[in-house]
This record gives sequence, structure tokens and C-alpha cells, in this order.
Amino acid sequence: MSVIGRAVHDLLFMVFVIACTGVIKITDSKTNIHHQSHRRSYLTEEQYRNRDAVNIRHGRTYPGGNKARELQDRISRVKTIEPTFEDTSENNTLKRARIGESIELNCRIFMLQDSMVSWAVERGRTIDLLTVGNTTFTGDNRYSVVFKNPTDWVLRIERLEASDAGRFICTLQTFPKQTLIFYLQIEGPVIEIKNSSEGFVYSAGSHITLHCVYRNRTKKGWEVSTTPHPLLPVPLNTHLPVSAVQWTFNNKSFSLRNRKRVRNLWTGEEVQSDLSIKSSIREDSGNYSCSLPHTTISSTIQLVILKGEHSEAVHREPETNGSPTLAIFTLLLVILFTLIRL
Repeated sequence: MSVIGRAVHDLLFMVFVIACTGVIKITDSKTNIHHQSHRRSYLTEEQYRNRDAVNIRHGRTYPGGNKARELQDRISRVKTIEPTFEDTSENNTLKRARIGESIELNCRIFMLQDSMVSWAVERGRTIDLLTVGNTTFTGDNRYSVVFKNPTDWVLRIERLEASDAGRFICTLQTFPKQTLIFYLQIEGPVIEIKNSSEGFVYSAGSHITLHCVYRNRTKKGWEVSTTPHPLLPVPLNTHLPVSAVQWTFNNKSFSLRNRKRVRNLWTGEEVQSDLSIKSSIREDSGNYSCSLPHTTISSTIQLVILKGEHSEAVHREPETNGSPTLAIFTLLLVILFTLIRL
């Protein structure tokens, strides 16, 4: 073979080797891409989101950059969703339970995020904070908050009493605040003693009236209802005998012939029993109880009678300007002086 022929042969061999090397590299590259894609298919959805979020935060992209941008848009939309109640159909609903039972009030939140959930109760003109988050602020250990996954903040009340009735408010601390309200009615029998003043402390000489009320359920402003008379089938606004409700003083019966009187009335919704004490004295201090005869249903309060100068609860007689006797004597003197001059 000539020198020229050998040179041509060597050149063709080198071209063949270079071409084969290029094909091998291209094949290896395709194999690596396929292997990475195959490995990616074994990632969980959560791993995808975590990796994509890291890439977005550091400005990096990966094959399929459009998906990363779509994920970023989706995350932005999620952040703009405000927390809210899952079910508002229960708002302003009435819950009923019986004395001694337990009850759970549900407050389900959608997308709570960093917001706080609290429970409070309104009774009359006062609102008492019960819980904030997982912390309980009431001293009554019958009240507790229980978080039930995934979204329910439950207010639990055990061993229900008549005084537990009220307007319960679940508040979601957003701006503006969102509230979910439940009315709790305790079904009885319910009996309680109350009066027209702020407490049961009076001055000696005061005229006192204690009101004992019996009904088959708690009576609140959101519901007006009538129930069958618990004692007798009588018409409305009927005076009942004194024996319909029993009053005791320090667990003993007392005479109703002197300064103490009892008046019972059926209104159609409840039995009202009024114990009046005229010209109270310090010996009237003690525990007063009203109860239904032949039952264990009763209510007790402690009445305190102080000396007259220690309280403004004394019912004083209206004062007159000057003495009537002195006025009459002065008038007689004027008449006598006039007659003498004549």
C-alpha cells in the first residue's frame, strides 16, 4: 500500500472513532435524562412541593419550569384565602340539654393559619371569656376546650347546671372578627332565688322581698314558651296556696304570722313565690331555702342583716321639713296676738 493510501486509511479510521464516541456520549446523556425522569416519578407529591418551593425561593428552575411558575401562583392564591367557619348554618341556633348532662359546642375553622379561636359566654349584661386557643380562662373546671383534628375547636361543659344557660360565642380573630353563636337552654326542673338588689346584704329595719322562681327550663330572652303547670292544672295568673312552695330558715320551717309572709303565683310560664320580711332585724340573718314539697329540688341563699348605718338598703320613711307640732303652736300664737290687738 502506498504512503498516500495508508494516510487516507488512517484518516478514515480516526473519523470513524470520533463519530462512534459522539454517539456514545449522546446515548449516555439520553440515558441519564431518562434515569432522572424515572427517579422523579418515585417522589411523593409533598416532596415535589417542597423541592419546587425551594427552587422558587432561590430563583432556580428545573426541567418543566412552567410547572414551577404554576405552583408559585397556586401558593400565592392560597395565602390570600382568609380563615372562615366551615359551617355557618349553625349560627344563632338553640342547643338544649338537661341538668347533670354534658354538652359539646363545635366550632369548625377552614384555613385557620395564624389566627386564634376563642370562646366566651354572655349572660345578661356580662360577657365572660372562657378560652383562648388551648388555654382555659375560667375557674370552673367543668369548662374545657378540646381540639379535634383537623379543624374543630370544641367547647365542652360537664355536669350542666341551670346557671350554665347563656349565649355562647366562638370568635375567629380575623379582621374584622367573625363570630359563631349558640344559645344554650338547660331543661329542668330549675329553681332559683333572686331579689331586686345587687346582693343579699341589708341593714336592720329594711323591708326585704326574696323571689323564688320555679320553671321547667331556663328562661332567656331569646325564647318565650309556656309549659304545663308542674303542680296543678290551673289557669294562668292564679294564686297558689302557701304550701305550693316550701320556705325554710336554717333548714327549719318558720311562722308566717308575724313579720314574714309568703305569696305564691302561677304565671303560665313559671311558679313565683315571694317571701317578704318586714322591719328586718339582725336575727333574720341566715340561710333561706325554697323547694318543691316532696322533692329534692331546692335553692338556697345566705341573707345578712347589718346595723342600719352600714348599708343604703334601708327603706326610710319620707322626711318632712320641720316639726308639725311646732308649726301648729306658731300658728296659734299668731292668732292669739291678732285677737289681742283687736
